[in-house]
Amino acid sequence: MQKADLQPAGGADPDHVTVDETVIQLNDERYWLYAALDPETNTFLHIRLFSTYTTGLTEIFLSELREKPGV
Repeated sequence: MQKADLQPAGGADPDHVTVDETVIQLNDERYWLYAALDPETNTFLHIRLFSTYTTGLTEIFLSELREKPGV
């Protein structure tokens, strides 16, 4: 877990956001599951699955989290 200076858009205003990246392997293929949660309510704020891993995709996930409406 790493501290990030971001808050989701919308109605939610958590003081902290927990972000996790998990590798899922199905047969010979790997997928990267990103999830952001409000640690106080255990509510998912954003989830995304990628078929590859790059720093750019991590940045996309975090950007989407910042812009997520209704969170």
